[in-house]
Amino acid sequence: NLFMKYLFFLVLIFISFSCSENKISIDQEPSSITLDNNEYYYGDTITIYGNALSFFESYVEVRLFSNDTSISISSDDFLIWNSNNIKILNLFNNSIDSIKVVKDEVETNSQEIVLFAYPKIMSNIIPSQSFTMGFNQGNSDEIPEHDVTISNDLEVSIYEINARLFNLVVNGDPNFSSEIPVSNIDWFECLYFCNELSKMQGFEAAYSLNDTSFIGGSNGWRLPTEAEWEMLAKAGENFQIPNGENLNDIAWYNENSAYSVKPIGQKLPNDFGLYDIIGNLSEWCWDYYSSNYYSVSPSENPYGPESGDFRVRRGGSFDLGKSRLRASYRMRFENDLSNVGFRIVRTP
Repeated sequence: NLFMKYLFFLVLIFISFSCSENKISIDQEPSSITLDNNEYYYGDTITIYGNALSFFESYVEVRLFSNDTSISISSDDFLIWNSNNIKILNLFNNSIDSIKVVKDEVETNSQEIVLFAYPKIMSNIIPSQSFTMGFNQGNSDEIPEHDVTISNDLEVSIYEINARLFNLVVNGDPNFSSEIPVSNIDWFECLYFCNELSKMQGFEAAYSLNDTSFIGGSNGWRLPTEAEWEMLAKAGENFQIPNGENLNDIAWYNENSAYSVKPIGQKLPNDFGLYDIIGNLSEWCWDYYSSNYYSVSPSENPYGPESGDFRVRRGGSFDLGKSRLRASYRMRFENDLSNVGFRIVRTP
């Protein structure tokens, strides 16, 4: 009996405490909200901080505003929801300039916010330049060395395109969180990705997908030409291995990768600030492959042969040896997509 009385007493205390806590939560209005940032790209998580933002009997929503738009997001679509913060995904194509939380029709303050309808692309601008393409001491398809001019500045993604970004752009799927560069995609899928990303950012499409042709004068994202790729890999110098000869510092290849692809950006960049330009995954280029193309290649902005059986890939990969990591080493794609990825460029 004594035990039961003691247990009953504890239950009464718990119920009293719970009711007190619930009453505070019900009566308390949500506090002023703050954000961890004011700019969010497509696919980013927006975190809203405050107090008394949740209670199981309350109706809570986030409202987004612009001059002509109001969007409500209910708690069913929150990533995280508790008393102190709410997390939602930016998957909006609208122009938004403010945000607030509404709890049981009680509104918090508004916070200024900028939502971009496209994902963030980390990129560098590389100025137009001339360089020496090829390698006279290399394979037969790397000769002769010849001077090439890239006459336009290039905006270049500093990383290979990762699985998260690819799935966000192509499939509208924000649930991929992988920083592993995307592989097992073919050359045509890369072109589709480029056009879709360009559309999201308001750029002109670089490709006509109906006939797989390049649209001259476009400012949209695209694959680099083989010449552009080699210029980017050599980074203003006529050396074969970026940053000198210490391969372990700059590249994943068969001697240090355990034969698996690695997340982007773990090694040092080259002098243009580009990561994994050699090693990790080889990278698709626009050009058809031709073993004797250098003997007929134009000296300015070469785009490769008019036709061919294979497309060029460059840069070596996690499963290949040192000799294939030199900047001039040429490869053609045949049938294995597991070690091929891509990075993107555009003419600003």
